[in-house]
Order: sequence, then C-alpha cells, then structure tokens
Amino acid sequence: MDLIAVELAPVGTEIKLIGNDSGESESILSGYISRVDRNAPIYSQYTDFNTCYYQANASASSGSSGSPVFNVDGLAIGLQAGGISNASTDYFLPLDALQRVLKQIQNGGEVKRGDIQTVFKHKPFLGCQHLRLSDKWESLLRKTFPNLKGLIVAEKVLPEGPSDGKLEAGDILIKINGKLVD
Repeated sequence: MDLIAVELAPVGTEIKLIGNDSGESESILSGYISRVDRNAPIYSQYTDFNTCYYQANASASSGSSGSPVFNVDGLAIGLQAGGISNASTDYFLPLDALQRVLKQIQNGGEVKRGDIQTVFKHKPFLGCQHLRLSDKWESLLRKTFPNLKGLIVAEKVLPEGPSDGKLEAGDILIKINGKLVD
C-alpha cells in the first residue's frame, strides 16, 4: 500500500500534523489546507524559490519542522516546513518532489539536479491572462489538468545565465520538451 498521497490534498482537506510542537515529546495538531499553490515564504535573505507549498491553519510552532502531515485517511501529503509565528498559518512541502528523489535513490540512480538560473512563481489563471495567456492555451490546460489552479511564470532571469535570451520575466511555462506542464 502506498502511504504517500500527494493528489489527495485539495483545498479544504482536513490535515493532522504529528510532531514535537513547542518541545513537547508528542503532539498532534489539526487544520485545513487553504492553498496548494503558495509560493515559498520569505524568512530571511535566503528564499526557497521555484517550489510551491501547501498553506494550512495548523498553528504549529518551533519543534514541528520536518514533521509529517497526513490527511484524515492517514496518508502522508507533506512535511511541515515553516509558518508565521504571530498567526496560525503554516507551510507544508508537498511530497511529490521528495517522492521522485526517493524513487531515484531506491533504484540506485543519481539524483539529478539542475538550475537554469531563473526564478519562477506560481500565478493563478487570472494573473496569467494579464500576461496574455490565450483562451486556447487556458482551455487546453484546464481540460487536460482539471485540478490545475494556475501556471508557472518566469519572474527573474539571471543576466548572461543559461536562460538569458531564451526566457524573459513574464513568460508563462506551458510546455517542456513538447510536453504540457502541470
């Protein structure tokens, strides 16, 4: 039985975070997923860009980082990655990227990494329409991926980097190597 269920975390999903909140040896916190497309939170000069997070209201505090997040059926959907200390807002790293890396390691493969030195941000479809996303592309993407809430947009391109002259800020990522991006 697969214990990881990334696709089972839509907005409104009831979640349980099991960890060591505030130094307690065991704690179980509850909440609901309020966003599945949250750009990385900015805590300091370092920003974990090009990663979308789940946002929920679990009220976790220090000691819970890295704790598993489960849906009410007991399937893991994320890892607690941070939150806002003066609010009940928490951020969870979805397990899809971790699951891909874990499978590569289990199969004796090398974990492939790459960087085209471009910062991407998730934008809802309305924001992409303002960037001239055509009705044709939006219709095709919504039909192909019914749960898709928006698209990835280039925000910054490093001058003289590998993407310079190929991507510009505001470009919408629709396909990679001829395959639609979800």
